[in-house]
Amino acid sequence: MSNQIVAALERAAKQIVHALGEAASKAEQRLLHETADGLEQTARRHRAFDTEAAGDLERAAARHPDVHAPHGASDPVRASATAGPSVSKPPELRGAEPLPDPTVPLSATDHPYLQPSSLDREVEALPGAAHVGTGKPVDAPPGHVALPRSEWRNFDGPIQPYVLQPGTTYYRAVGDTQYPNGAYWTQHPVTEAELRSDFAVLNKWNGDHGVVAFTPNRPVQGWIGTVAPMPATGDLGSHLPGGGTQIWLPSATLGPQDGAWQIAPAVERSAP
Repeated sequence: MSNQIVAALERAAKQIVHALGEAASKAEQRLLHETADGLEQTARRHRAFDTEAAGDLERAAARHPDVHAPHGASDPVRASATAGPSVSKPPELRGAEPLPDPTVPLSATDHPYLQPSSLDREVEALPGAAHVGTGKPVDAPPGHVALPRSEWRNFDGPIQPYVLQPGTTYYRAVGDTQYPNGAYWTQHPVTEAELRSDFAVLNKWNGDHGVVAFTPNRPVQGWIGTVAPMPATGDLGSHLPGGGTQIWLPSATLGPQDGAWQIAPAVERSAP
């Protein structure tokens, strides 16, 4: 009888081991199958993302032929396809002429289209008082030019370190008696309406109607940020809204040796 019991136990043990083996094998196969399915789904998602990203890059390149690889997040902000045209394809400045010495004040005698500043309220002014600019510089690389604290209020939000790139053209609105190599610049020529509204330049600061184009031959350090609103000339109850993107450079530090300079009549106000 004992031999029969032992034999029965052995058969039961073999059946259990066999069953466990089949279960383990099935579990292994199921795991492999599920893993393969998951990897395939992940691969499909990556392929779809890559295809979409490639399309975005192609569309961006079509719109901006000068697009290059993006800069690292820790790099200073640099000129790119959206930061102004290259010197090879600048916007057409009708009536442009060379500007031999940007350190000399401009005169309406030499450039009759230049206008003097005035104390007239800007027609672009909006109702309501202007808030104080909230500008504050972010950390800059060691050795980058400092932004004076007196300039912070002319910006809203973060002010980023910026480097003007050789071969890219930058612009400055000017009027009678102003210096071409002043502090504030734009990435594209602006109309008078944009100058007063988006860039919050008061009539008493700038008579306008002229534009200076500067194409540096070396990197030039500065700062870039959003224009803060300003109280309208002679009217603290109204304001110029700002919101454009302006570049600050150390005033009066650039000369004819630093690049190519031009002056031209500004684009006039659009007809209503």
